[in-house]
Amino acid sequence: MRRLPVFLLVESSKDMGEKSTANINQAITDLIVTLRQDPYALETMFVSIFVIDNQLHKILPLTPLEEVVLPTIGSSNADVINEGNVNEFNEIVKQELVKSTPLRKGDWKPLLFVFSESDRTNVIRYVEVSRFDRVAVFNSTNGSIYEVCYKQLSSFKELFCWTNYPIPPGVNIVL
Repeated sequence: MRRLPVFLLVESSKDMGEKSTANINQAITDLIVTLRQDPYALETMFVSIFVIDNQLHKILPLTPLEEVVLPTIGSSNADVINEGNVNEFNEIVKQELVKSTPLRKGDWKPLLFVFSESDRTNVIRYVEVSRFDRVAVFNSTNGSIYEVCYKQLSSFKELFCWTNYPIPPGVNIVL
């Protein structure tokens, strides 16, 4: 079965207040709870969590959705997000994805969720966005969710579309 990798990248700094940290933890919980209600997600999704501050911390390796145990994420002592750490994240994503071969299909194109105190986070500037099928930013200050194109969404659920819709009669699909 092909995996759908979902990467959660959490920005952390000493400037984050308790409210922002609590909002990020709640948003991650809501995302996982929402996904666990979807049979397609349970079948295919693997989740990985990273915290980025002045270093990159892998909190959870790619894990099947049903086995995910969420950690509590706190603020750090970092002042600034380091561009080199985002580049390290890009390399880890590249290494963790299973590529297709003539004998088997690889992973689906992954999803990325960035959890930040800002809609226009600096992390997005350095992430290789083209590597991901969808990229969304959660703003912990006001609870808003944006796709990288900055279209505001009402919930995480809007980011997931499954190909389980019936094909109308008379439509030919070439595979």
